[in-house]
Amino acid sequence: MTGTASRINEQFAEAAFSNQSVVFDELYSGDTIIAYKRKRVRDHILQYLKTGSNILELNSEYR
Repeated sequence: MTGTASRINEQFAEAAFSNQSVVFDELYSGDTIIAYKRKRVRDHILQYLKTGSNILELNSEYR
């Protein structure tokens, strides 16, 4: 696959994920188990970050 074709595929995948993430958030934003899992992951990661650090969550949509 050429660089251009690869980039186009990445753009399609990014758009599909962004569209689906809205649906996922609507379906699961009130789900206790999902909230619990997200909190566990965030709490675990935060213990390794210094104050003022930034982190990039892969497969997330920045709004």
